[in-house]
Amino acid sequence: MDLRCLVDRIGRLVRASYANHPVAWPATLVLAVGCSGGASGNTRSPPPAPEADVTVTIALLHMAPELGRRDPNVAKIAQLVEESLSKGAKIVVAPELATTGYSITAQEVSGGLGSVSPFPELDRIRDLAARYAAYVYVGVAERTPSTPAFNSVVIFGPGGLLGVERKRGTAPWHARGDLPFTVVPTPYGELAAVICSDTYLPDWVRIATLQGADVVVAPANWWGAYEQEAIWATRARENGVWMAVANRWGKEIDRRGPEPYVYDMNDAPSVVIDPQGRIRLRHRAMDMPAPADEILYATLSIPRARIGTKSNPTDTVANRRPQAYPDLAGPCFAPSAPASCETGLPPAGKVGVRVLSYVPRADPAANLDLVAARWGDAPAELVVLPALGISGAAAQAPLPDWSHPPWSSWREFVERKGVQLLVTTILERPSGTGARESLLVLEKGRPPRTIPAIHAAAADPGSGRRPELVDLPGARVGLLTGHDAVFPEIGVALAKAGADIVAIPSSLASAGGVWDKEALLSAWKTETNAGFHLAASDAAGFGLLVESGGTYRISTTELSATDPVKVLALDTPPVRGRKLNVYYPFDLGVLLGQSAPPGRGQGP
Repeated sequence: MDLRCLVDRIGRLVRASYANHPVAWPATLVLAVGCSGGASGNTRSPPPAPEADVTVTIALLHMAPELGRRDPNVAKIAQLVEESLSKGAKIVVAPELATTGYSITAQEVSGGLGSVSPFPELDRIRDLAARYAAYVYVGVAERTPSTPAFNSVVIFGPGGLLGVERKRGTAPWHARGDLPFTVVPTPYGELAAVICSDTYLPDWVRIATLQGADVVVAPANWWGAYEQEAIWATRARENGVWMAVANRWGKEIDRRGPEPYVYDMNDAPSVVIDPQGRIRLRHRAMDMPAPADEILYATLSIPRARIGTKSNPTDTVANRRPQAYPDLAGPCFAPSAPASCETGLPPAGKVGVRVLSYVPRADPAANLDLVAARWGDAPAELVVLPALGISGAAAQAPLPDWSHPPWSSWREFVERKGVQLLVTTILERPSGTGARESLLVLEKGRPPRTIPAIHAAAADPGSGRRPELVDLPGARVGLLTGHDAVFPEIGVALAKAGADIVAIPSSLASAGGVWDKEALLSAWKTETNAGFHLAASDAAGFGLLVESGGTYRISTTELSATDPVKVLALDTPPVRGRKLNVYYPFDLGVLLGQSAPPGRGQGP
């Protein structure tokens, strides 16, 4: 073999290795040479190398604003912005209300503390963004001619003022944000901003993602142990975006109430989280020996193919089925709506829920023996098994004959135990199609039935149908496969449709995947922020049972191989007091894939 042929073969091996195991390869000079060995002696050019990701440095200003002192705060922000840009940052994010502090009043905003577009007091920051061709986000208290106050973020770029983002959640001193989300195109990807607790429910990050965001920045003023990092990590995973949260530190005395209250912000985290939900940077002042203003730097990488487009290959973005989410447009459970919207719901009450955790076996009879041995004595109307919890991974074509063993034994067991509803999944193979994982539902007094999954998975294109709801005495139950459950619209749509409990038989967890055990548990917990109880079990051998109080979790119980069964009586009246986001027509237009002109007012 001559040298040219050796080089050619080595090149083929390297390219094949890259195709099978893509990694971040360094830039390489490739020499194209022919190989004279063999009969043809053809010269072959190597295929083009994959385009390298675009990288950018982001800076988070973890600073302590002084309450009520706008000008000194602006001067500090400008100094930190200039230092950040001089050290190579191209995106800079200051905290929520960085120019004013947090504990302000509408009177203070209208009396001079507020900022008015085009925000002349921020001219130095605007000019810095232009000089360094960078993008800077500054949290301000904004006032307008028509509205006394908004909690806003001002966006500067190379061309000056690019826009304003207004917080959608309200507080006593400010109105609900009334502008569509601004997604800013940059050489480093599309940028969007969501303010602090607007990340609590999935809606606003989701809308920004659907409009093309690659990076979502979140100016924040969120202290304490409220599982913020888990929420932000779930938002990053379910949308395939970077989340960069700029929080603050320091102590602030709130004198707005009858008694002064001290906000200790030193436990407030600033984080950078990658699109797989991994925390790449985390900082809290309380972890430092001498807390002080800090500039936190991180490097983000964006696939070049995404830049300038709305392309997002993340499963839970690319495989959305908006026709399954019409309940998002419903009027119930908004802050100004009647507390419960109970029309058509079963009377509220208590429902016994049993969740069983195990790794399903191939034999339905063996699975029944396992469930029977772990059942226990406590009664339960609703039972959630892991996915494939009866059948194992064998595809059924056609569906089992439930009048014959071992399948009939399952029906007899469920009837004997007084179960109203049992849910798992089954692999079915409809005529002429490949295997698909569908919900399998056993209800008292009804033949077993299957319900196809909503979203595409593997060869299954998904049904696009609304999620299944079953009314039991005392509760409305929503049923989802594990894969469907991680699409963030689904949980909110079920809550809007009145679901008191969401039951999830899952087979989604896999070692090292985006939705491994810890990620999936975190996503399930975060999903219950929409205000429903949750009962979930994954075929990898773990599960979760969450009791909700409507806007907060009362209890969270994990199941495992050593603690495989939990029974809980869940009370539905509290969750019917849930409060969900209110949408503008332009919000619904994005979420439901419809065209809706910009404007004010609630959705239908």
